[in-house]
Amino acid sequence: MNGHEGNRKKHMLHMALCCGLPILVIGLLPIIARYSPATGGVIGRIAPFLCPIMMVMMLPMMFRGNKKGSCCDGKDQKHDNNIQQSIE
Repeated sequence: MNGHEGNRKKHMLHMALCCGLPILVIGLLPIIARYSPATGGVIGRIAPFLCPIMMVMMLPMMFRGNKKGSCCDGKDQKHDNNIQQSIE
């Protein structure tokens, strides 16, 4: 269970970062633009693309898969065999 719980926490951290960072940047944009209008302009142009860029960066992590296999693979197979034996 600890492996699954760690993966959930890591996933939630990535999602919070992906959704929270653009919101934070857009919220701070007026302050940034007040002190540096050029920087504010550049960040203002980039801000709408932060979430899609971060999602693309997370895709390899989602699709690389677990090299060890699922912890449930063996359990499911045993459970299916027990069900099949009880039917016969």
